Amino acid sequence: AAPAGQGSGAGGQGDGSGAGGDGEGIGGGRHAVLRRGRISGRDYPPDARRFSAQGMLEARYVIGTDGRVKDCRVTQSSGSAVLDAVTCRLVIARFRFRPARDAAGRKVEEVLYEEHRWVIVE
Repeated sequence: AAPAGQGSGAGGQGDGSGAGGDGEGIGGGRHAVLRRGRISGRDYPPDARRFSAQGMLEARYVIGTDGRVKDCRVTQSSGSAVLDAVTCRLVIARFRFRPARDAAGRKVEEVLYEEHRWVIVE
């Protein structure tokens, strides 16, 4: 960092840097649209319910050109390994999408981030 100069300013100093990358957008095409599949309260894992496990997680999944979820990973945990695992298992098994398309109309994979909240409702 540069040495502080003389003057009547606030005397602050800093050194910032950063790098940007390519986004995960589809460049003028259409995003994938959920056609069917959901997670409901009936899906609450008994072990998680027994221990009153609740929480919100963020999942990252890849939607293939066939509209199926190819990969699911928890990027921010709910705090419960059981809830995290069940969420991805259900997303892969149940969710079906109309695939994303690029600007030329070709089907393309898309990465989607979503939050899922698990709450025990009595």
